[in-house]
Amino acid sequence: MLRFGVWMAAALLLLGWVSPTFDWDEDARWELQSEGVRYRLDQALSELGVAESADEMVILPSGLLVRHRERRAVNLTVLKGNWSVLRSDKLVGSVGESLESWRSQVGEPRKMYMNPQKVGVNYYYRASLLDLGLMVADGKVLSVMFVEPGYLEQALQRSGYQPKS
Repeated sequence: MLRFGVWMAAALLLLGWVSPTFDWDEDARWELQSEGVRYRLDQALSELGVAESADEMVILPSGLLVRHRERRAVNLTVLKGNWSVLRSDKLVGSVGESLESWRSQVGEPRKMYMNPQKVGVNYYYRASLLDLGLMVADGKVLSVMFVEPGYLEQALQRSGYQPKS
């Protein structure tokens, strides 16, 4: 009987009859965390430990790429290291985990993008306070991107990514 219940729950998730564990339109605090330090969009450069005179794009020793405008972070992209994504202090997923474990939290992407010159697929999600990108290859999330709402899709297209059919 227990097996049947587990099987039914899995089937409902796969068929999309069960919604993800949160509402994408709800305002929530999204953070990237590595070694106990948390980073979020719109953080001041001084809070990130970046000099005010820094170039528009800076790579922190932790492996986080930070793009900023007007001394505030507008794009955070994981390049390397051990990172987790938190939403209102709850763990959503970690870099290196399977795509399926992420999907059980975030559901289906709004769109998927591919670049024929690059390995992997970018899963594009849109939350109320940020665009979320998951770079996936071989069934694992290899990188996470936090971008100002409305900008990730355009940035992907400018970088040669096309919607996956």
